[in-house]
Amino acid sequence: MQKAEKKAAKETAGSKWYDLPATQIDSEMKMQLRLLRLRGAYDPKRFYKGFDVTKFPKYFQVGTVMDSPLDFYSNRLTKAQRKQSMTEELLHDPKITQNRKKRYAKMQEASMKYSRVKKRKTELPRSKESRKRPKH
Repeated sequence: MQKAEKKAAKETAGSKWYDLPATQIDSEMKMQLRLLRLRGAYDPKRFYKGFDVTKFPKYFQVGTVMDSPLDFYSNRLTKAQRKQSMTEELLHDPKITQNRKKRYAKMQEASMKYSRVKKRKTELPRSKESRKRPKH
């Protein structure tokens, strides 16, 4: 009896956490957790407290945010803006897309700063024509 209780206790977060069960992590959940880890890269002016990047959490729950009827016009997503997953929402967010493009352009500019640009022969300055003997 005691072994069964100990095993059941290991599968939950404990009574102080209201016996939160351990969540099964599939490939889609892994992607969402990785996105949460990288959320500091979305908005560079926002700070997020970091968490352990070496392993995924064992005890967590995923929920759905319900819109308040009071915020019908001011603070809600339209049907076109709602997506199936957090990944899709981030890919279709115009602010994040603009920030990502700006950051990519900056990285490209920095990488081109130190690279040699290969010039074509036509772009090289022409040397002075050597004086040739006149033909008789």
